[in-house]
Amino acid sequence: MAEAIKVAAFVDGVFGAIGERFAPGCRARSDMCLPRWRVGSRAIGAWQKLRRLIKWRMDNRFLYFAYGSNMLTRRLRAASRAPSARVEATGFIEGHRLTFDKVSKEKSEGRSGKCDAEATGNPSDHVYGVLFSIDRAEEKALDEAEGRDKGYKKDRIHVVTTDGKRTAVTYIATEKDPSLRPYDWYKELVIAGAVEHGLPQSYVEWLRTVESQPDPNVARRTRNERLLSGI
Repeated sequence: MAEAIKVAAFVDGVFGAIGERFAPGCRARSDMCLPRWRVGSRAIGAWQKLRRLIKWRMDNRFLYFAYGSNMLTRRLRAASRAPSARVEATGFIEGHRLTFDKVSKEKSEGRSGKCDAEATGNPSDHVYGVLFSIDRAEEKALDEAEGRDKGYKKDRIHVVTTDGKRTAVTYIATEKDPSLRPYDWYKELVIAGAVEHGLPQSYVEWLRTVESQPDPNVARRTRNERLLSGI
């Protein structure tokens, strides 16, 4: 989405300059000035089609902030989640801290903890993560995979990036138990995603210190270890 906005701005600038050259005073609103440009109907038609395509792509995608195991791109792009996911930026949300005490949505997963961006109200507390752009057609599948209304609620948050604040959706835990610990493979998925996207080294090192536990379910453990290995 960020790339599309930049492309639109760049092309607007180019065509705006042409409009200013041939129709002074027309630079600010290139879409309104098109009829006055002396660039031919074919160029005008192509530009209008491009603008419609860019707008369609922007309107049909949403921004999702991943801060747990979904930071790992190949996990998020699983067929059951969001295959269209594209990385937009990395960043953090203020006034939150990362915990591993969200109760697992599946009873079959036993007593293990998942990530939560717990609100603290302290602006110096940061949860780092990855901002993804995803097709809206996949939003329902992502809600299901993340357990929306089954231990997670969907929230709109502001993500601080190098290009400024971006508004996105994320999932916040509603069922928590401070005594829980994540399975080893789950913790490693979070770390792998943080490393993949170059999150601050100090944050990655802190993640490594989180206490975890072995998963007694051999099949599930093997499946997720294969995912970690990229198999």
